[in-house]
Amino acid sequence: MIHVTLQRNGAYWQARWRDLADKPHGKSMGPRATVPKREALDRTIQLQAELNAGLDRTGKVPTLSTWAETYLAGRRNMAEGTRYLYRQTIARLTEHFGDRPVDRITALEATRWRAGLYDGDLAEATVCRIVREAKSILGEAVRARLLAVSPMAELRSTAPPLEKNWAYIDTDTLTRLLRACPDGRWRRLLALCRLAGLRRGEATALRWSNVDLIARRLTVENPGRYQTTKRRTRTVPVAPALHDELFAGYMEAGGAEYVVGELRSPWRTFRAVCTRADVAPWTRWCHTLRKNCEQDWLEAGVGIHALTDMLGNSPAVALKHYLRAGEADYDRVSLSSSSTAEPVPFGPPNRRIRTIP
Repeated sequence: MIHVTLQRNGAYWQARWRDLADKPHGKSMGPRATVPKREALDRTIQLQAELNAGLDRTGKVPTLSTWAETYLAGRRNMAEGTRYLYRQTIARLTEHFGDRPVDRITALEATRWRAGLYDGDLAEATVCRIVREAKSILGEAVRARLLAVSPMAELRSTAPPLEKNWAYIDTDTLTRLLRACPDGRWRRLLALCRLAGLRRGEATALRWSNVDLIARRLTVENPGRYQTTKRRTRTVPVAPALHDELFAGYMEAGGAEYVVGELRSPWRTFRAVCTRADVAPWTRWCHTLRKNCEQDWLEAGVGIHALTDMLGNSPAVALKHYLRAGEADYDRVSLSSSSTAEPVPFGPPNRRIRTIP
């Protein structure tokens, strides 16, 4: 347990303590002229409680599994999918290090743990994600004064640049896919993902009450209590092609609550749709359609601030994961005639050779 004492430091009250690594610390509790000793003592007691918040009742440093549960309990706004990934990372940590106290993990062991992740045939991006999650868990232990420094602090956790080679589904291909769909719900799912940039979960949870066919807007509601860049309520415009599909669906809905609703065996059905449409199936199919939509809107002149506001991501994520150079961008440069500069000849420039007499 960390003990904090109140001392005089000239004209100020000062709290002094040593952390679990026996490193001294000090913090001012205010000037003695204006802060009474009783108030300074109360501040010192509060500081001691904050420093020991991560310790267990015996005053010992918690084990890895105990601290991981404490960390997850504090992340109340974490999505269920993210929480599932964190639990997988915690399982990998405890499998390698055992359920030891968090201050008994060394930087060398952490380096070996990261290297061992490749034995499971994991991709580099997946390894970096696991390391980022581990760094977040132990970094919080540093902020809770359980560790002087995180053993994961120096591990590389930045994924390599992504290869932006996802499929592009143009208007003709989308029309063939819509005609090959088994029913109206599947047509509306593909149309919402490709023409409105909705995620699959957002499309299946969309209600008819959130679709305004007159104003040509639809509202994606935040499904949780907390708001993030991804999980927030936003308004999305309805393009003419999507409006026609939604209008036809509304006429045949028959009082149904959801525009799409839950679908059984979506991946198997999607492959069957591609087979009937004579289109090669692609991976991450709904996400790819969403990327296509964001790319089209950007090329149509929608600003990045409006683009990310309508599609529910940040500019940094959009530039890194969603947007890429299209054929129109290459043609705009290669076929441009706006440059008036004279062409530069190939080869080194001619230089006058100076001879030495």
